[in-house]
Amino acid sequence: MSLPRPLRYIAHIGCLFMAALALSSCIFIPGLFDSSLLVESDGRFEFRYKGQIRFIAAEADLADRGGRGATWSDIMAYCYDDAGNLKPVSDAQGRPDRSCTVEAAAERKAEWEDRRIAQEEEEKAVIRMIGFNPFDESENHKIAARLMQHEGWKSVIYRGKGLFDVDYQISGTLDRDFLFPMIPGVQIVYPFLTVRKLADGVIVVEAAGLAQSGLESFAEEAGIGKASETTPLDWTSGTFEVRTLSHSLNGNGLAIPTVPAPAGEPQLRIMQWSIAPESDQIPLAHITQSQ
Repeated sequence: MSLPRPLRYIAHIGCLFMAALALSSCIFIPGLFDSSLLVESDGRFEFRYKGQIRFIAAEADLADRGGRGATWSDIMAYCYDDAGNLKPVSDAQGRPDRSCTVEAAAERKAEWEDRRIAQEEEEKAVIRMIGFNPFDESENHKIAARLMQHEGWKSVIYRGKGLFDVDYQISGTLDRDFLFPMIPGVQIVYPFLTVRKLADGVIVVEAAGLAQSGLESFAEEAGIGKASETTPLDWTSGTFEVRTLSHSLNGNGLAIPTVPAPAGEPQLRIMQWSIAPESDQIPLAHITQSQ
């Protein structure tokens, strides 16, 4: 197996913008994916992620406003009969429904304008942080092309509506923390995967960003609400595998039996996780060099 030059830190497309949670209300999450990590006895590694990355904007009331860039129309607050005439509506107790009054319409318009302005400010904050506008479809096509100029990004295709298809493969040496994924310019990240080598030589692999339980608390802070029976986090599904040679491998995944290695040869050890929308388990593994 050939392992080229040491890892270069690239940028991060799989991030939660934690420094601006109250502002940005957005998140990059995995969709359908297949991912694997190989760690050798000398600390060299190979990592691959093949699948989807989704950008989610936390505007649950966007549909109520007619979509991004919409303008106000009184029909958004008034009640009309079949002939298109404004009509009063009463509740079950016969009391007038205030949602059909002119005064209520004015209140709703003011609230709508406040939300629109707040959303514009949130989007500007995101653009300042990442250097491109992820709410603009043409910009997303450009960032897909830009990522392919960086090491590791073998293929990045933007499919529209926040969905990226990626094939990421990289090799390096674990002489520093490894995070995935990254994009240029982002300083604060919530990675799908972190690999850390502790002072005692133990390598800790944690994939909190691949599991729904790891994403939920961050999504809640970012305002990713439940706008329907299906939430954005329900789109995350895939497999993650850790392989190691001449190490001991312990974790909360499924240990896969392998053929014993010949005497003097490194033993291959494999652990796998199946990630589903309802998965509560965060993939975690400890790799310790054999004595």
